[in-house]
Amino acid sequence: HIQIKEMSDDRGQLVLKIIAEKGPEYHFGSVSFSGNVIKQDSDLADVVDVQDGEVYSPDKLRAAVDQIKAIYGQKGYIDTNVSYELRLSNSSPVYNVHFIIEESKQFKIGVIRVLGNVSTDTNVILNSTTLSPGEIFNAEKLKETQHRLQATGFFKSVNVYAVRNADDVGLWPEYRDVNIEVQETSTGSMSLFFGASSTDSVSGGVDITENNFNFRGLGRFFKKGLRGLRGGGEYAHAKVSIGAKYQTYTISWLDPYFLDSMWRVGFDISYSKSRITSKSFRSNSTGFNFYASLPLSAYWTYGWKYRISNTVVKVGADSSIEGQRQSLNSGIVTGVGLYFGYNSTDSIFNPHRGFKSTLEGEIAVVRRHDRETRDFLFSKLY
Repeated sequence: HIQIKEMSDDRGQLVLKIIAEKGPEYHFGSVSFSGNVIKQDSDLADVVDVQDGEVYSPDKLRAAVDQIKAIYGQKGYIDTNVSYELRLSNSSPVYNVHFIIEESKQFKIGVIRVLGNVSTDTNVILNSTTLSPGEIFNAEKLKETQHRLQATGFFKSVNVYAVRNADDVGLWPEYRDVNIEVQETSTGSMSLFFGASSTDSVSGGVDITENNFNFRGLGRFFKKGLRGLRGGGEYAHAKVSIGAKYQTYTISWLDPYFLDSMWRVGFDISYSKSRITSKSFRSNSTGFNFYASLPLSAYWTYGWKYRISNTVVKVGADSSIEGQRQSLNSGIVTGVGLYFGYNSTDSIFNPHRGFKSTLEGEIAVVRRHDRETRDFLFSKLY
């Protein structure tokens, strides 16, 4: 109970005095249900986070309503309504809670519509959904679809919801359509960088990334320009760094739904060369990595990868002993490996929360060429 008193001081100012009188602490009492036929009282009590003897909380009541709706929504009863009544005990500050449930019929998924996408292909959006037309409606999958689309980073906003289809009378009694509304956002970036150091004098380069790349647009580049290179849901990255003594070139590409399947396929190509002095030491290296993975569950994936790299080190006759040893690093390295990954992050390209870890093993074969041993072959597992 709160009282507010108004008074004036000697300076002619209005002073508010608030007097709060703390009343008794209320608790939850018994919890009961009515109207439920499909679900038993015990099933609902297991999901409702309202316990006898706990301190009364309106937030817990609202959460309990959502929890009851969720257990019905998982089985297709998405129009179920839930309300509650508070019954105050006559002898103590205890609220007995009675939930009133109006069960709906069970619905299936009808048509899935994608709205608002301008650059992004509709298939890219549908690949991120966990819903399929004709199956029993699952409200949790509706939320999961929205979360997965938000995690792509392609959209400023995503809204996934069920709607009635008044135009299709034949599907009306037992089907609900799904609308996926998106608002696209910028997915590409380009940066230029310059630097100076005592070892490489002046260096610089360019770094370009597109998180929603479409390699099919390469054939339409002269017709549609850069706009045709967006919308395929792929990741593309190119980086060039050039200095007086070091140069590196890198290209990466990844398709998280290769050929509209669950396979995640990508590759990296790199080339670098360095020159310590004009005559005594030069090194060129070319590398190619290919990898593919398939999800085992929402967070676990397994996959395999292949890599090959070729390094050529040239040293002058006047090089030191250490320089001569560096020439032994010339050769070709190939490797094949398997890996298992766990990823619970909330975004592929810009994560804010979650955990990511990888366990991998590889068999590598190295073929070296030097003056003493023309063909030296061994394998390594790690």
